[in-house]
Amino acid sequence: MKKLILIFLFFNISLYAQECDYEEYYQLVSLAKKQTDQKDYIQANSNFKKAFLKVDFPLGKDLGYALLVAQKTNDDSLAMEISIKLAKGGVPIRYFTHLYKMSWYKDFKENFKTYTSFFKSNYNQELKDKWIDLILKDRYFNKERYHAHREGKIDISLEELINEASMISKELKGMVNVYGFPHEKQMGYLYIKGQNRISDYPIDIVLRHIYQRGELIFENKEIDNFICAGNLRTKENISQESIGLWYGLGLKNVMTKFYNRYSKY
Repeated sequence: MKKLILIFLFFNISLYAQECDYEEYYQLVSLAKKQTDQKDYIQANSNFKKAFLKVDFPLGKDLGYALLVAQKTNDDSLAMEISIKLAKGGVPIRYFTHLYKMSWYKDFKENFKTYTSFFKSNYNQELKDKWIDLILKDRYFNKERYHAHREGKIDISLEELINEASMISKELKGMVNVYGFPHEKQMGYLYIKGQNRISDYPIDIVLRHIYQRGELIFENKEIDNFICAGNLRTKENISQESIGLWYGLGLKNVMTKFYNRYSKY
């Protein structure tokens, strides 16, 4: 009987591991990034290739890293493959201009309108705009309202704090209800123009701020599913250990405690 139970448990653990599509991907990418930082470009190149074979949709920031490694190792084939994938995901031509000496760059540039058309046909620009707008709203509230009150820089009421914080979480919930959890597969890659780089959407930062304000938007199992699907890299920033005493206490409760602790008016 014990033997049967052990076999059953092993089967379920193995099945869960198989369902976590991005688990090996994350491990290989993490190793490749460390090797890149250590200038071990040959091994990094190998592990990036292995990682990209594990999933149907490699993440943009990782592709940016791998493109650098492909240049360092003179892997023109990989550099071209990555560049086309990024271009189809909405990354503008200016990101690629430093590759102009590569043999394939002329054709790549001539075909760029095709890649742009692919992006417009296969990704949701409306969702991307909404998500970026929410990121900016959260950033403004967190810095110019929440922390400004804590630092005694502004006069704001408890009701305003609650309402403005609530608007951000409600907007996120509304997007999730309509589109599902926002991710690169829907929106394309996030290009940061001022820094000429590709970044992760700061989904974990927005969630962290919401969780710090006492709201738990998703069940732990849902978060695990998002990670396994490549929609979120880690839950470290929104764990109970990371958030601390205000984890799960509720928005009004936390905002009231916060307001009373830091109000100087």
